[in-house]
Amino acid sequence: MLCGPRLGKAEDPKRKNSFWTLDASRLDGTADAPKGALGDPIIPATDRKNTVRAISPDGKQMIFASLQGTRLEYFVSAIAPGATPKKLTAGGADKALSVGDVLEWR
Repeated sequence: MLCGPRLGKAEDPKRKNSFWTLDASRLDGTADAPKGALGDPIIPATDRKNTVRAISPDGKQMIFASLQGTRLEYFVSAIAPGATPKKLTAGGADKALSVGDVLEWR
């Protein structure tokens, strides 16, 4: 399961505005996640507000929006701890992602 902090807040500073995985098969019904269920942060902690926009069909990549002040940019990143996001620079990508939802990823 892909997770992120609620409203840009995170108790663990290294998870702030990042994403991480949660192994739902390890959940035992208690309020706390069992040791080892939470994965490491996927992207470095930042002061940007990051939100997932789409996950690739194979579940190995994601597109996320990154807001810093009034500047909104889009990135693609592997869904793996320590991934390095790459800014989407394809012509029209920013405009398309800002006005619609991803229905199919090719």
